[in-house]
Amino acid sequence: MSGLSDLPLSLLSSLLSYRTRGSRTARAHPENSMKRLLSSLALAVALAAALPISPAAAWEIYSCNGSYITWPTPFVQMRTSGVSFPVGSSTEAAVEEAIDAWNDVPSAFTLTHVGNDGSIGVLNGQNEAWATSSEYWLSGNPGGAIVWDNCDYIYEGDVLYDSDYSPGWTSTHTKSNTQAWETSSSPSKRRPIQATAIHELSHVAGFQHENDEYNALGNSWTHVHVNADLLTYYVGEDVADAAIIHYGGWFSGEDVGVVNFKYTGWSGQYSTHDFVDLYNSNGSVIWNHQDSDGDVIFRVDAGDEVQVQFSFENNGLNSQTPLVHYVLSTNDYITTYDTFLAQRSPTLVRNGVYTTTKRITLPTWLVSGQTYYLGAIVDPHNQISEIDEGNNATYIGIEIQ
Repeated sequence: MSGLSDLPLSLLSSLLSYRTRGSRTARAHPENSMKRLLSSLALAVALAAALPISPAAAWEIYSCNGSYITWPTPFVQMRTSGVSFPVGSSTEAAVEEAIDAWNDVPSAFTLTHVGNDGSIGVLNGQNEAWATSSEYWLSGNPGGAIVWDNCDYIYEGDVLYDSDYSPGWTSTHTKSNTQAWETSSSPSKRRPIQATAIHELSHVAGFQHENDEYNALGNSWTHVHVNADLLTYYVGEDVADAAIIHYGGWFSGEDVGVVNFKYTGWSGQYSTHDFVDLYNSNGSVIWNHQDSDGDVIFRVDAGDEVQVQFSFENNGLNSQTPLVHYVLSTNDYITTYDTFLAQRSPTLVRNGVYTTTKRITLPTWLVSGQTYYLGAIVDPHNQISEIDEGNNATYIGIEIQ
């Protein structure tokens, strides 16, 4: 992808610098692989001083000698390579979008961005992001974070992207070229930079991979909100919960949302996610297929009773019990102008994604052969003042037999 290009690194000198300071620990976090980013150096550099502490929440945080490790200050500056992320490019904008998403979390942890960095590397006192083709660092992974600490606090975090990654990177906000919407006819769509950046910045903040709920520190490219063809990558409830607990929360900052993805299991360190389902009245998944956009479409009859599934999240500071409207639309852009079908008021708290079904009877007037969309709208009357009002509606497709 244009803008992600290799930069030469003084790898040997950086490694020697590291090896001479035995109190320093690097915690390497590749995305989408059980293999550690620096596994080939494990004995030489002694990665990971201790196992992570596993609190009651789903998230995990770096630890050493039984204590959590975070930044000594919650204000962290990230610098991006001017070669890998040229000023004004879509790739730089994608990284900035990820930083903005992190700053939407109502915690004291705050990222700032400086672009056009002309001198990048590890252990140089700066937190930097760049692209490289060096398998010395990537070890077969599309990207990763190297987080440096001294067993008391984090003092540097670097993010690397594979400049030779195939099938490539994208900064798009549409489904047409994004991995989560791959189909049999388009099996090699690109990995979104924003999703990977949010994942890696979450490591920089001090948090580990997670594999027991839907979250950004699992398979990040399927941690996304969509309404119509607009994709929004976001930090999510689990990492937001960790940031608020460990760095403190602002006095206000509310955000509830709904997505059409859910947790499906794990692959090593990573949670796996897939589209939500539509069930018949007996609880069996209804026959479905993917359309040309990659959306899952379920085959139903007019008048059927179905159970529609969505995942709800509280990404904000306080517990909320928002109204949820279930609606029917003739297109995949869900709004309050669509046909009302049902409602509920779930209680949403941090420390848990609420994936649930709702029984709905489809109208009898639906036309055979037509595709419609069942939608969920959280807080349809805007009773909650939210950080992000753009993640409150999503859809699932149905085709009438």
